[in-house]
Amino acid sequence: MAAVNGTVATNQTTSPSPLRVLVVGGGIGGLTAAIALRRQGHVVQIFEQSRLAVETGAALHLAPNANGILKRLAIDAQQFGANLMERLVEYTSLGHIERAIDLTEQNKRWQHQWLLAHRIDLHNQLKRAAMSADADREAIPFRTASRVVQVDPATATITLEDGTRFQGDLVVGADGVHSITRSAIPGGNVKASCSGKSAFRFLVSKQAALHDPETAALVERPGELSIWYGADRRIVLYPTSHNTVLNFVLIHPEEESAEEADESWGQSGNLQKMLKIFSSFDPAVLKLLSMADPQSVRVWKLLDMEEIPRWYEERLALLGDAAHPFLPHQGQGAGVAIEDAASLAVVLPLGTTVEEIPERLQLYDEIRHERASRIQQYSRLAGRDRVDGQETADMYGFTNYNFGHDEWDNSTQRLREWTWKRIPNPYWRMPLAFGPMPGPRQNHLGVPRDGTQSTFTTASIKFKTSRTVLQNLFPPGRRGWRFSAPDTVAYATFSQTTLNKMEWLGGSGYSHIGLYVHGVEYVQKDGTVIQGSYLPILFESLTDPIVSGREELGAPKLYTSVDIYRRAKSYRIRTGWQGSLWGHFLLEDLVEVEPASTPGGFSGEADDGILVYKYLPQTGRLNNNKAAEEYAAFDPFSEAVPTPNPRKVWTSSKASFQIDPLDWEQLPTLHHVISRLAELPVYEVLSWAGSVSIVGPSGYADLPGDVKDNAMMADYTTDNGGPMPLSYNITGPYHYVDKAAELDHKTLTVNANDTSVLVATHGATVNLSRVEVIKEGYCTWLNQASFFGVNAAINIANSSTAYIENSNITVHNGAANAFAYGNWDNRNATIYASNVRHYSGGNRCSSFSGDSPAGYLYVSDSVAHTAGIGSAIFYALGEIYGTDVVGLAKKAPMLFSDGAQKAVLKNVDLTAGLLAGTVMFSSSQRLG
Repeated sequence: MAAVNGTVATNQTTSPSPLRVLVVGGGIGGLTAAIALRRQGHVVQIFEQSRLAVETGAALHLAPNANGILKRLAIDAQQFGANLMERLVEYTSLGHIERAIDLTEQNKRWQHQWLLAHRIDLHNQLKRAAMSADADREAIPFRTASRVVQVDPATATITLEDGTRFQGDLVVGADGVHSITRSAIPGGNVKASCSGKSAFRFLVSKQAALHDPETAALVERPGELSIWYGADRRIVLYPTSHNTVLNFVLIHPEEESAEEADESWGQSGNLQKMLKIFSSFDPAVLKLLSMADPQSVRVWKLLDMEEIPRWYEERLALLGDAAHPFLPHQGQGAGVAIEDAASLAVVLPLGTTVEEIPERLQLYDEIRHERASRIQQYSRLAGRDRVDGQETADMYGFTNYNFGHDEWDNSTQRLREWTWKRIPNPYWRMPLAFGPMPGPRQNHLGVPRDGTQSTFTTASIKFKTSRTVLQNLFPPGRRGWRFSAPDTVAYATFSQTTLNKMEWLGGSGYSHIGLYVHGVEYVQKDGTVIQGSYLPILFESLTDPIVSGREELGAPKLYTSVDIYRRAKSYRIRTGWQGSLWGHFLLEDLVEVEPASTPGGFSGEADDGILVYKYLPQTGRLNNNKAAEEYAAFDPFSEAVPTPNPRKVWTSSKASFQIDPLDWEQLPTLHHVISRLAELPVYEVLSWAGSVSIVGPSGYADLPGDVKDNAMMADYTTDNGGPMPLSYNITGPYHYVDKAAELDHKTLTVNANDTSVLVATHGATVNLSRVEVIKEGYCTWLNQASFFGVNAAINIANSSTAYIENSNITVHNGAANAFAYGNWDNRNATIYASNVRHYSGGNRCSSFSGDSPAGYLYVSDSVAHTAGIGSAIFYALGEIYGTDVVGLAKKAPMLFSDGAQKAVLKNVDLTAGLLAGTVMFSSSQRLG
């Protein structure tokens, strides 16, 4: 199956490996999961405890929420006998109609049909699909008589009753209400118990019922579901198998059939006892019941179970009745199991690594748990006894919730959003609904593109013109723009580039042409002067780079067609809009020269880079003259990646261009721009054209921000205007002293000065899993914050240990995110952090810090981002070990170490934005 659009189907591998999946249970849920996971590209085995894996049920509902998933898996229930649910009739126990609903119009609300299917037929079809091979998929091995007695979630190993062991990458527990796999889940040692009701069930030939005039009226309409309600019992009847078979479910108080009923589905029932239990019902329906074959009547207890905390543990996931047994009152048990199977397959696309399985199973649980539990509760409410004065269940609302859902679509979007959140630096542009946008500089994951295989050909015509006309193209009314010389003549260049072999465009390319005004200066508010070529307009021939450039770079881009005509001695460019040609550019008598003989950039000018002015208006008609965002931006040529490397260069001694302003009818969206370009006088023309191997123009930097950052000096002073107190108090609302604590699926927050969120001292051990830690509030004394962890989000001290996994830590203004320290007598504190994502917003607010000489940090598979001055990724005054860590310290070194400490970094991708990549004082040691 193809990767979900907008998600990461592989972990940046060229040949993604399938997962080895062991499915415990060959019922409807297990088979659906096996088929869906195989379609995702995985290798699946099924282990079923029975010998034939035959479903012993009668009929079931395939409501729209379930039927749609089966259709995605190429299972068409109508082909094996499922018929439409077309009508609902509710009777009193004496046969009086309470309401009758024709569902013809209601069914049009759903994108998939509501079907009534024979359970055995569905099960057989799923088995055939699973055990059939085709050109793309192997048959799924189906091991019967294979009772699983033990599961190891850590190793994805199952043990059979005979001692045989099988190991995979993932175990799917689909072994029903009496699940063995459930006991391997924390909190899963719960047993299903009787709900107080039992049910008889059996099938009757519809033809037999039609032959009797007394019963024919009850069954003659196709697709009609009928319910007869007593105070504490009910009869449910609906047709299946192309309306040829009638399915009966008779729900009643458990004690009335206790001698016969047990917790299995195959227990034989007594027809005469059944008729006695329902003897007070309408004689016509009793006659229907009496048509049952006595040998076919089955009775079983209706089991219910309290909600378990979660459905997964490491590499084990539960689904269906193993996770959430259902009462039958809505006909959603099989449907929700099918939904579970679909969700599990979606969150585990081909390319999922073994290491990712636990966090993806957590996502599966987050997607499915609440919905399944809600439908479970709805079923309880729908099955309540009828009591006078008691509010009836909102079956219409329940139906809307149940049917109005497609789990494949829902899980697909949830996976997209989950994936997007894991991208360290995503590029978001409108439209937001489809996730981070790819662009020329990065893919949709924010990973920089490799432009070394891309090519472009640039043709430029440089000309002398009027400075006084050019300066009218500066941003109107904005201060700071000027020419570097007071001359009334100046130089400008029309530069046209055709790009090809671009990774972000699937190997294709596009063309652009722009006006570059040379010798321009921009004076910032602090007096700093930036010199470069000013770009008032850039035309491009493709929508994608126009949108990308306007939003990401602030470039003033508009559309135009660009046609190139290359000959041996000439290069002709024509520009236009929907057939109206406004520009003609010609370079003739081309002569090849050495690339090194051409000075400067594309124009021959020694400018430092390109200046643009970004302007974004506020949204709304009343705000169309107000800026939401506007500022100058600068793209230095020195930062072009990869570096331009011209292979061939030609110069022309005969170049010319002509701009035709046309009119508003011919250029309805461009006339105001082209007419201004046509005003430029041409006093002299110089020209050259070149072909180079490079991806294209690099990104524009934020001029005010970058200049300020590059001039910034880190201030590591800690004097706040008075002597620092010699004593300090490290405290927080989650304070653990000399004890063990576990926090799972929690959100911990603090908004207070000089206060941590979590503190562990004097030999405490803290385990954090899937925890959100949010710290706001300042520290009075930065020295305490930096060296003792006052105000840190997590502070581990004095022989204490913290294990942090799959968690987010955010510090808005304060000190470290995670801080380990000890006393000078080497009572060590240690932090182990794995799969941690964090953001630090304040100054001196490092990601992972350790005090001297007793703090130890081990960080792996984590992402860190700091925005404040002096906020390093690693602040080593103890020992820090970082493995597989990605980080950006926007205004700090990536590593700051003071003293004879140690930092061991392996397979890390860390970017420093200020001062240096690594700052070490005294005799610090860096390894790796």
